[in-house]
Amino acid sequence: MSEAAPAASSGSMTFLVMLARALAAAGTPAHRLEDTLAACARKLGVNGQFFAMPTGVFASMELTVAGNS
Repeated sequence: MSEAAPAASSGSMTFLVMLARALAAAGTPAHRLEDTLAACARKLGVNGQFFAMPTGVFASMELTVAGNS
């Protein structure tokens, strides 16, 4: 039996932004930062795309409806 993703909320997106800031400040390599944010977004039920550079992180996020993939 597979576990359904939780319904996404704006709190999930806020968490992802805070996580991006923390990982960037800690010096996480861009490829790892992007992969980590994408994996967390999937688990939180957020449809997100991320692009990281040494000077910033670009994020495009959309809340998904529970039950839709």
